[in-house]
Amino acid sequence: MTARQKLKKTHVGIELIHRIAAEGDRIFSTERARELASEVGFKDSYLREALYHLRRNGWIDTLRRGLYAVSPSVPLDSDSGWGPGQMQEAYTL
Repeated sequence: MTARQKLKKTHVGIELIHRIAAEGDRIFSTERARELASEVGFKDSYLREALYHLRRNGWIDTLRRGLYAVSPSVPLDSDSGWGPGQMQEAYTL
């Protein structure tokens, strides 16, 4: 796999993370990601691979099987309402 191919896959996955965050979610399920997948331009069959790349590149963390959190290092829009306190609280669930 070339760096360009990896970047393309990551770009689509990052778009998914931005969409999730824009809706005010820092914690999301596989099902929620599946609902948004077609809106950002990738097929449902690519979802597992996209989540894998996002985890591998530090964009998301696995809380438990099928439940993920957007990494605290990922910047969000100020409109999302999520701050560091809420993210730390979410990790204790």
